[in-house]
Amino acid sequence: MANGDFHTYIRNEVRQDLFSGYHAFQWSGRYRKRDRDVAAERLAGWVRDVVGHGLNAVFAHSYGGIIALNATTRGLLVNDLVLLSVPAENVPVEWRNIRRAVSLRIHMDLVLLAARRRQYFTENVEENYLPYWFWRHRSSHDPEIWQSEKCSEMLGLDPIV
Repeated sequence: MANGDFHTYIRNEVRQDLFSGYHAFQWSGRYRKRDRDVAAERLAGWVRDVVGHGLNAVFAHSYGGIIALNATTRGLLVNDLVLLSVPAENVPVEWRNIRRAVSLRIHMDLVLLAARRRQYFTENVEENYLPYWFWRHRSSHDPEIWQSEKCSEMLGLDPIV
């Protein structure tokens, strides 16, 4: 969803080139693997059709991160992939299509724990943690937390003007 609080914060404070046009990519949000596979195909197609080239940055929360990772096998190119509370699942990924992947999460995410999902990536992703235990799953994309914890600096996200 474009133009939410986090989107506005990122666009104003971190990446001014963040996509904000009409026809923003969306997916159903359904939990099933098949729905995420369809969304990955559609994300890669959306980038080809609407943007026309790879993306400078993708900020993806939870299973949206799984979709972004999987879309790389369908041709999505990303410079900085920012994974926010993303479960570390075994999905096909074309790592050559990602210049840099960073993860931001809380320690012991109860949502991921309840879903019995791994809580960290073991390769190709720089893991970073907020200094909170058992906080909200959405904390990793809360603008106030991003400001107070200096998340863009923590993740090494140089502003692109």
